[in-house]
Amino acid sequence: DAIAAGNFLRRLDSLAWIDFPVILADTISNVPIAIVFDNLRLYPDYAQLEVIVGMELPQRKVSATTGQYTGAGSEYVELYFGTPNLKFSHDGGIIGDAIIGLYSNTPIGSSDPSKFSMILRPYYETGTGSNTQALGTFVRIDCDGFVEMGVDADVLFSRDWIVPVNANADPLPTGRVTGSIQTIVNDWQNILVEIDLPNFAPASYTDVAFNLSTAVFDFSDFRNSPNVVFPPAYTQQGLLPPNPTMWRGVFIKNLEVTLPRQIKKKGCNTGGSAPPSNGMLILDETGMYAYGDAFELHQGAKGGPLPEEFIPPEEDVPIAAAVSNCRTAIGGENLLIDGHGVSGKFYAENIISSNDGSMDGWRYSIEDLELELVASDVTGFGFGGEVGIPIAKKTQGFGYSAFVNIPDRSFNFNVTPVDTLTFPVFKMADVNIYPGSYLDITVTPDSFEPVAVLNGFAAIRGKLGSKEDDSDKPQDSLSVKAPKINFHKLRLATKGSKISLMTGGYLSFESEIKEMGYNLPIADPK
Repeated sequence: DAIAAGNFLRRLDSLAWIDFPVILADTISNVPIAIVFDNLRLYPDYAQLEVIVGMELPQRKVSATTGQYTGAGSEYVELYFGTPNLKFSHDGGIIGDAIIGLYSNTPIGSSDPSKFSMILRPYYETGTGSNTQALGTFVRIDCDGFVEMGVDADVLFSRDWIVPVNANADPLPTGRVTGSIQTIVNDWQNILVEIDLPNFAPASYTDVAFNLSTAVFDFSDFRNSPNVVFPPAYTQQGLLPPNPTMWRGVFIKNLEVTLPRQIKKKGCNTGGSAPPSNGMLILDETGMYAYGDAFELHQGAKGGPLPEEFIPPEEDVPIAAAVSNCRTAIGGENLLIDGHGVSGKFYAENIISSNDGSMDGWRYSIEDLELELVASDVTGFGFGGEVGIPIAKKTQGFGYSAFVNIPDRSFNFNVTPVDTLTFPVFKMADVNIYPGSYLDITVTPDSFEPVAVLNGFAAIRGKLGSKEDDSDKPQDSLSVKAPKINFHKLRLATKGSKISLMTGGYLSFESEIKEMGYNLPIADPK
């Protein structure tokens, strides 16, 4: 009614000869602001007015952006602030701090408010007297009109895009990711402020999670964070506005990316994985014994079983204690959340060394990894490195590359075959691997479980009773030699029998083993 009456002022500098209600009007960055003064009450020391501030924002109401707008009133968000008792001096000056509070919670729509929206909190005060603290959303005015706006808001994201996670980076079954912002601005169209967000995972692939450090809420038409970097897909797919400074959303410069729980280091037995097996080939005066903590391939001098009194030496490799949180994380940069969803591209090298990685007990490495999200869809996730079988030399292994099939959360491994290996544990040097050998990796919810099936031949060389790798020692220093041993369908695994011969598999010697120059009769272990 006041606006319709047309009682506009340019400045409120005196209360005399004013016909109330009156309005101070202004427009800042295309946001019209009307300050209405009414209900004058006079007291001996001061005058008191009711003040209402109205703002019409360029953002449409949630009902309008979702197609549910009924047409009653404006389709754009209207904010109303008010106080019934703003005090003025007799000459028109405002007494004290002129803070006008927002009446109620007000949702602000985005390009897709069902996925990403903001709710302004209403104004309230805590404390009394000089300890009074203003909280919530408010505007501050003076006799010339609008001065600044205090913004206190929640920023909400749909579970269709991102979901909150617990301390172990596991997705929570309920709740939504919610951040909060508090700032003072003199222009609604120029909000750029840090935002607190909890850790979260993309809903399309909750096996990875994001641990945030600093996030910036960009609601400005005039500037972006100086650190913002838009993914290449934003330009390629036309996801940026014509003027990039008008982009609105949340930008995270630095973060930590938690990888799927199958990617783990040594000591992580949370998935029920068994520790790596240890074994050795013993050659002494009684014959040849291959033993291990979970396998047994042996031939005595007469082809019989191990003697009852045989006690293997103590293992040289200690088993590390399991750790409580086995999730592996990498550093990342430049994650965006906006009206399109979550987007970012991450690349890292040397994530896990072969000495630290554990593929269900077998050593392995991740030398490079790449993860890309565009508009909340994981468009690429792959990594590569090396897998070492436990009986091989620690510097040798199978190369591999892997990628994740996101719809069914499956891993696809492509293993690079090797031609030669060394098996120090069995005193086998110059091990030649035939085509047809393979490494198969099964994926469980908590681990990768490898199985190797090998075909090939090798020479046995070693010192009598030695527990060390003798493969690189001079030939004339070795007391045990065998030119060639053939193996077919030799199976190595992390579950069940750690080393065994598959059906149809065999071991065979092409010539006699010599111990200190003498032939050592050994029956073929077929």
